[in-house]
Amino acid sequence: MEAPHWSPSNSAYQDPRGDISVEELKESNRALSDALRRFKVFHEDKMRRMQHQQALFGESRATIDMAVQAYSGGICRSTQTTPMDVVRAREDEARIVGLMKRIDALERTVYSRNQEAATANDAAASLIAQLRVAAMRCPAPDAERWRQQALAAMSEADRARRTVGELQDELQRRDKEWESDRIRAGRLEQRMLEDCDLRLG
Repeated sequence: MEAPHWSPSNSAYQDPRGDISVEELKESNRALSDALRRFKVFHEDKMRRMQHQQALFGESRATIDMAVQAYSGGICRSTQTTPMDVVRAREDEARIVGLMKRIDALERTVYSRNQEAATANDAAASLIAQLRVAAMRCPAPDAERWRQQALAAMSEADRARRTVGELQDELQRRDKEWESDRIRAGRLEQRMLEDCDLRLG
């Protein structure tokens, strides 16, 4: 079997299975760093939208409370709003609260995965620096060890990128679910407001 050998001329460790260069590792590192930067922008935008949605939810809940008080106090000026409308409003409220909790848990998971990706990125960067040293002075067996570690780091970085992408997709699905529930609750609240006289004093 052909013995592996180190070739400083092209800064790549060569063996019968193929080559991997410092430039390839640097490119992988750049790609992961770019993905993390994009995710940071996505995450910050998501947090801003969540704060806005929470403010809207606060207004929504206050409106539901007013409508319930108006109905239970007999202030409605028509019979179009029924006790079932109040029940549905409370069910909507509970659904939105539950959805907010799920979105919050998802945000925490995304943050954790983001940290894992950053750790993988740091590990890849460290291995790139070690490979530079190896290219200058280490014997072939050590070069092979660094090469295997670098391949493992690149694999871990790819896994982290895929995980972050999957979580982004799930977060967007949750966004749509949240918006659908909020619109439905808002329509019901509007109908209740139109049906009831909310001058409570």
